[in-house]
Amino acid sequence: MRLAKTKVSVIVASILALAACENPPTKEQKGAVAGAVVGGVVGSTIGGGTGRTVAIVAGTVAGALIGGNIGRKMDEADRIKAALGRDGRVLIRWSGTEPKLRIMLEGPDESRIREWAKDLTEAARKDIPAPA
Repeated sequence: MRLAKTKVSVIVASILALAACENPPTKEQKGAVAGAVVGGVVGSTIGGGTGRTVAIVAGTVAGALIGGNIGRKMDEADRIKAALGRDGRVLIRWSGTEPKLRIMLEGPDESRIREWAKDLTEAARKDIPAPA
């Protein structure tokens, strides 16, 4: 019962934190909050007493950092989409048949497309661990 109350409290606090933002939250901010919530909930299932408290804090911090980094990359993709306008498109998704992240860009300026594809690929390799 206590675990359920903790989860609800964390979720409500996260929603209120996002609602209090003057500007709409970025995907980086949403990712950080979502990661912190998931990390905190996972941490709350480990150990007991002081050990549980440490696990919650560590899970929250790690989740926020990872979620924020993933969200930041999504914000970068949105910036590229805005720069392309109606002249191109960006699609980033996991393959349905292989352990691969597909990054597809289309647009009129091949050199810019190649540059953006390289930037997004490097960012994905940096932030997403390789499959085992």
